[in-house]
Amino acid sequence: VLAFSSLSVLGGGEGPRVQRESESQLTAVFVDAGPDVFADEGTVVTLDGSASEWVTDWYDSFDSYALGPVSPPWTDVSVLPTYAVISDSVVHGLGGKSLYLHDPDFTFGAHVLRSVGTAGSLEVRAWMYSLSTSGHVTVALGSSTNWAAVRVGLGPAGRFIFHSCGPGVESNTPETYQANTWYEIRAVANITTDTYDFYVNGTLLVAQDTLCSPVADWSDLRLLGGGTYVGDYYIDDVSVATGLPVSVTQYSWDLNAAVDADGQAGVTGILDIDAGELVDGRG
Repeated sequence: VLAFSSLSVLGGGEGPRVQRESESQLTAVFVDAGPDVFADEGTVVTLDGSASEWVTDWYDSFDSYALGPVSPPWTDVSVLPTYAVISDSVVHGLGGKSLYLHDPDFTFGAHVLRSVGTAGSLEVRAWMYSLSTSGHVTVALGSSTNWAAVRVGLGPAGRFIFHSCGPGVESNTPETYQANTWYEIRAVANITTDTYDFYVNGTLLVAQDTLCSPVADWSDLRLLGGGTYVGDYYIDDVSVATGLPVSVTQYSWDLNAAVDADGQAGVTGILDIDAGELVDGRG
């Protein structure tokens, strides 16, 4: 899936708006539509800039693990009395298993990690469920220089949290969450700009927040409960995707039956986008 930033048509007034879902650096759109776009000409749109498509590195439903202690590729780094286990008590979806974080301690938090190992832009998704609205459960992306350069999730006072960069350094969203409810937490981090976007259930809540510190790589993903808060949490359906660059050249399409603008040996009379020309030339 390609995600583009908001665009305007040069030379033709305000143009179409394309929803920006994740990372892009498109800078201009050029339209060559002939003297009468709706009568006798096909249309060519050239996009100038760059974009990324997201390729899933891994997805974990936790269903394949035995009930009980966490096992590789996850590592439980919790300090007792906190712990993490695989559970089937509360799951996202119709069945299976999930990760349960138990944190009764105000100092230490339940905590698991898994390697991600990439130097590019990264997207992480995790479904989270808290038994209260006074706890603190987050997903964190770490590097070789900062174990939590990005940290977002469900926080105290029933609000989503972001920019969780250490004691006393954390922000709340105006939006609230409910206890005993699943929420998809998603962060899209751009290693080039040292920023990230924060989504909940597919809705963008925070755009272009700065990382807690600049990073040159990603080393691991952490799922954390508690710390200076206590609580019980379930996490399920975790995935990591890498943003890969794609070539951005042009769209060609037929707006009517007059011209074969997209070169597909025929005219359709309808919007006929040849995405292969735009995306990567594979047809």
